[in-house]
Amino acid sequence: FCGWICPQNLFNELGRVWDRRLGRPATVLLSWGISTGGAFVLVSYFVAPAELWRRLTAPPVAWPLWLAILAIGGFFTFAMAWWRTGICRMACPYGHLQSILTTPATLHLRLFQTGRDICATCGLCAETCHMGVDPRTLEQKHCVVCGDCLSACELVSGARKVPRVLNFVIGPEHRPVGFTGALGRNLRGMLPRLLIPLGAGLALTLVAAAGVAVRPRIHVGLWKDYQQGAGGSALAIQVVNLGEEPETFRIYPEGLPPGWAVLEAERLTLGPGEQGRVLLRILPADGSGPSSGHPSGDGSGRGYPFTVTVVGERTGVRQSVPYIYHPGLPAAEEGIFHAQEK
Repeated sequence: FCGWICPQNLFNELGRVWDRRLGRPATVLLSWGISTGGAFVLVSYFVAPAELWRRLTAPPVAWPLWLAILAIGGFFTFAMAWWRTGICRMACPYGHLQSILTTPATLHLRLFQTGRDICATCGLCAETCHMGVDPRTLEQKHCVVCGDCLSACELVSGARKVPRVLNFVIGPEHRPVGFTGALGRNLRGMLPRLLIPLGAGLALTLVAAAGVAVRPRIHVGLWKDYQQGAGGSALAIQVVNLGEEPETFRIYPEGLPPGWAVLEAERLTLGPGEQGRVLLRILPADGSGPSSGHPSGDGSGRGYPFTVTVVGERTGVRQSVPYIYHPGLPAAEEGIFHAQEK
């Protein structure tokens, strides 16, 4: 997989070609462009591409999305332009897993004993390997079986008009392979070592499936709107539709005296992944306050606790956010709350 399918290895080889033919500045620029484009594609798995582009380019700009794309793009730019195979040897979890599973029974390189006397001992095979492996030795845990060393060996052997002595083999001995022969024995020998990664993969799949099944379909935030007033008289209610279908949400402030809560809008229609904001103004009657005799104002300065409940009309999904309103309290002391789905 690593030597033939993994895109990191492809870009490792492209990077070396670009270094020789285009120079380092062009290599870094190409790496940055490919990495940033790939980061956009990756983030678009979580935000629809058209919506992602709109949030990145149209005001108000979604700076967290920009930060995510730049961080991902920056990491892969360094991986392509500088770290390259260092990522494979030190950071790649799949590479470490293959190193753990590699044994003499798996596909590996072998210098045939009968051919050692005609080996040129030039070391071109080891020099060619971008993973730092000497294929003439048994220490091959970082080998990605890309075949570059075989090409180097064939080049030297062809020039000397001798058979190539380095080859890929399966099993401790080179012999005909069939499902009932060496390959069958190799597969049976690998099964015990595959039980742990297969079990871990199954467990992670079940956890991911459970996470998708119970993921919230709505998120509600409530905070002080500093631009609309002081003393808790203006609150911003943010609603995010995390579902896959358009939804109309109804907003209910509950717990305040009658007439105190004035909503900018009682209903909010949002598409999948969209978010909207509604302003809630709290307008207490003249002379009202924490000591006015209302059950929520007990004279101790605790204020008026209330909740804002948001309900989806189609799905019935519901979230509630608690808040405590203090008449006349400085704006800096207002709280911020986020709801959990019920």
